Amino acid sequence: MAGDHEENGPGSRRTELPGGRLLVVRPMGPADVDGLQALYAGLDDDARYRRFFAVYRPGRDWFERMAAVADRGGLGLVAMVAGPAAEPAIVGDATLEPLANGDGELAITVDRAWRGWLGPYLLDALIDAAAQAGFSNVEADVLCSNLPMLSLIRCRSYAVMPKDEWTVMRLVLATDGAATPRWPDGDGGRRVLVEGAGGRWRGAAAAEAAGLQVLGCPGPEGRRRACPALAGAPCPLAAHADAIVVNHPPDSEQWQRLREVHATLHPGVPVLVELGPEDAARPGEEVLAGSPEEEVAAVERAADRRRT
Repeated sequence: MAGDHEENGPGSRRTELPGGRLLVVRPMGPADVDGLQALYAGLDDDARYRRFFAVYRPGRDWFERMAAVADRGGLGLVAMVAGPAAEPAIVGDATLEPLANGDGELAITVDRAWRGWLGPYLLDALIDAAAQAGFSNVEADVLCSNLPMLSLIRCRSYAVMPKDEWTVMRLVLATDGAATPRWPDGDGGRRVLVEGAGGRWRGAAAAEAAGLQVLGCPGPEGRRRACPALAGAPCPLAAHADAIVVNHPPDSEQWQRLREVHATLHPGVPVLVELGPEDAARPGEEVLAGSPEEEVAAVERAADRRRT
């Protein structure tokens, strides 16, 4: 089952299964091309759309490139099952392609018969391997309709890269188990943290065009792990931001408290708030108003003041 890699490489795991079967997760290599092709040949159209955002059937050259991900500085794992009366077969894969900002881009595929627990198992293995390889974060584009993948990621520490596209979410996961991801090391733009339901902000596209680096927090009520700021600890994303945008905060105790603690836990980081007609700014907050481009211009000015 080892192919051209040892079973004790980064991310490797072994689990005994009922019926004398054995599941092995190990590094991916060129000898896995045939097995990967067989895995993808068994995907239905829905699974293909979730994986490729199209009903795409890749050719052998695509699998050859995938299997050589380690040659590009990335990571690849395969999950193989073997039993007393069956040939070893690949039932899942997880890859991490290196990105220019220092993060890695995540992709996972699992055979229908093995979905449920194998996806989280593979993701944990890949994140462990990514941490060993020096990746601070992993990123993934996920269809908003792909509820199993969204649920898988939301169980972990994550942030959102806001965009205007409402059918796809760009999610960022920490590899070190911290309460939040880190700002990508390779992006030099001014850092803007968006606190908003789902991490959305209508100025996201204009901010990207202006060269701002934007990450969105899903808010204190949209997290499955405790918000560090509400627990009384500085938030790494907020503390290292050049500006914080609070996007239409709901009138709830948690949201109002979050606005209060930014001033005490993250002094010096300007807070700009996009408010509804009946809301009011708190001391120290700047109100955002106007078009998305005007909002972004105000955020840029605040971020420049922070950096000087």
